[in-house]
Amino acid sequence: MSTPSSPRLGRYELLEELGRGGFAVVYRALDTSLERVIALKVLKPGWTDDQKAVQRFLREADLTALVFR
Repeated sequence: MSTPSSPRLGRYELLEELGRGGFAVVYRALDTSLERVIALKVLKPGWTDDQKAVQRFLREADLTALVFR
């Protein structure tokens, strides 16, 4: 599934980019802890210092978690 050259972000192996928007990129990733493939959304570097963008990102994550319980 993954290759030795797959970039990593913490416990996640980034397998491929699925899409990108104004302030984030979504990847198909392997969660090496849970041993399953997930969608992982990551804020673009320029947005990490923007507190409003970070709050919006976190709010979206909370809402998504409620939907997929």
